[in-house]
Amino acid sequence: MEHWPNWFLDALKLRFDTSALTAQKQYALFPVHQKLAALNDAIRHRADDGLLVLLSEWEDMLNHKHNIEKEWLYMQGVQDGIRIIYPALHSSDYRLAH
Repeated sequence: MEHWPNWFLDALKLRFDTSALTAQKQYALFPVHQKLAALNDAIRHRADDGLLVLLSEWEDMLNHKHNIEKEWLYMQGVQDGIRIIYPALHSSDYRLAH
């Protein structure tokens, strides 16, 4: 997306971050968060320090991967929206109506 101005990309990134935070707070995810917290606690109580370091690195990389995927999907949605709306805004029917 090199052809988009930085301010536009920054605005999209902020919107993505806000949407991701809102998605994390959805009520439907509450039981998932509880289960993950319980599993996390169980792993941390049973694992030795070496395994905890490895699991922490794995978790960081998994989160990074998920963030890249979510951001890519979000940007695809934005691009699809622009591809749909842009021709409509520049059509003669739209210009005549406004």
